[in-house]
Amino acid sequence: MQTDINNFNHNIHYEIRNSVIILIAKIVWVELIIALSHILLNQVILWHGFHDMALGNFSGQIWELLIFHAVTTCAILYFVLQRVTTYYTITDREIVHETGIISRKRKSYDLPWIQEIDYIQWFRWRICSFGDIVLENPLISWKIYIKTVPRPDYYARLIKILRDNSVQNNWHEKIIPIKREI
Repeated sequence: MQTDINNFNHNIHYEIRNSVIILIAKIVWVELIIALSHILLNQVILWHGFHDMALGNFSGQIWELLIFHAVTTCAILYFVLQRVTTYYTITDREIVHETGIISRKRKSYDLPWIQEIDYIQWFRWRICSFGDIVLENPLISWKIYIKTVPRPDYYARLIKILRDNSVQNNWHEKIIPIKREI
């Protein structure tokens, strides 16, 4: 891993996606919340005396089960699509954030403009080896958070090395403007 970072290559192209562990945790959390709300709703129905709508009556429960399963399926589908369609690309000159299912949004951040690079790893995140990367330029007061990244220490070091190389090579000053034909 260390040799990969130190051997600088001008054709660098890394993609960072959210951790799969976070996706699994979100799916389990949705399943738990839906199951608990289903149980709570049945208890409220029984408490108010509507016994024919409670869990024991099949005809009163079919609509409730369909709604809860539809909500669960939509939530899981949303989390999976969010993970698949949101990613960061690190190149030797910039960091690109792309997101969107139907319409794609693309934001690009030039490496020389990034002044401070850090990562955050809470205790339970450290166990699973993921965390957040924080990119900052205090002069123009902006921060970029790349959330739930696997191996954030590795990617933070990689971004620092790429930024230092881009500043040393003055790539940000060698940008050639594109002429538009009318």
